[in-house]
Amino acid sequence: MSAVNFTEVWTKIYDLGLTEDPRIGSLFSLLSRSEPFTESQARLAADLRTATRHAGLSLGDRACLALALTIRGEVYTADRQWQNVNVGCDIHLIR
Repeated sequence: MSAVNFTEVWTKIYDLGLTEDPRIGSLFSLLSRSEPFTESQARLAADLRTATRHAGLSLGDRACLALALTIRGEVYTADRQWQNVNVGCDIHLIR
């Protein structure tokens, strides 16, 4: 998970008032690590804007894709609009 996406998750946790919920620790135990958002990934995320604009992907979405492309990984998302994006990495819908 990119550090940018890690921030998004924590923001949602704060918004929902779940910072003291013991299940949050279990959620983060599923992650092996948070990857730094590098300058090259930032440039790649910006480059992806043209290819993803039609699907309405956010900066965080593009940061996720940039990490996947950088490490040649796969992406898992619940956002259905991602199925309309082809940027060179495998994208799996989880629901």
